[in-house]
Amino acid sequence: MCRKDKHLEHFQLMNWPSLPSLSLSFLIEDYTERGCVINYAKPTTASLHSFFTRHRNLTALVVESKHKIVFEVFTPDILPHLHIFGTNHLLHEILSISLAAQLPNVCTAFDANSREHLQSMTRLTQCVARVETELDIFLEDLSPGIQKLILDPKDTTVAIHDILMYFSNAEIQVHQHPGGIWTESLPRLLNITHLGGIPSLINPPASPVLSIFKQCSMLRYTASRNLTKSR
Repeated sequence: MCRKDKHLEHFQLMNWPSLPSLSLSFLIEDYTERGCVINYAKPTTASLHSFFTRHRNLTALVVESKHKIVFEVFTPDILPHLHIFGTNHLLHEILSISLAAQLPNVCTAFDANSREHLQSMTRLTQCVARVETELDIFLEDLSPGIQKLILDPKDTTVAIHDILMYFSNAEIQVHQHPGGIWTESLPRLLNITHLGGIPSLINPPASPVLSIFKQCSMLRYTASRNLTKSR
């Protein structure tokens, strides 16, 4: 846990060659006219990169802070064996495209600027995603090999059957109602086994929804979110 910028210089002294995982929590706050931004100069970034270079067995990394982080993105040359990555920030702000491409497991946020990263993630099998772009765009970019997915979409009005159609092998139909988020041009994500964050199943239009569920041949577990608005 890094409370002051100078504490990151301690990374120059640390040496645990067999270290498998690391969680970084940045608590320093630098108030600017644009709001609160954590801004690390190149010497500090170099200290982090040097630490990673000495700990090449790292397979899991978490980076979190209360406010926006600004530093050089991490690349495969310093984290060659990274397989699990988590952050409360946007993926493209922390990792390079080439490093994102090697990951099977992530927990992060995605927006329109993250599309190239997500499109490169062909090895992705497990994802917890805060979706800050249109959900249909996110699902279109998602790897067809995805098996476990938890969604936290910006648009909470998306219908459950619109989401499920991405994971079903039902006959392709084009939704006519407003807000339909899939078309016949979208790929199928047929390997999904676990799906969370879908709209609540309370009082759904039973026949269409259950019919689509039956078409999701690999789907074994689902978890819904409560969309009830507070009064």
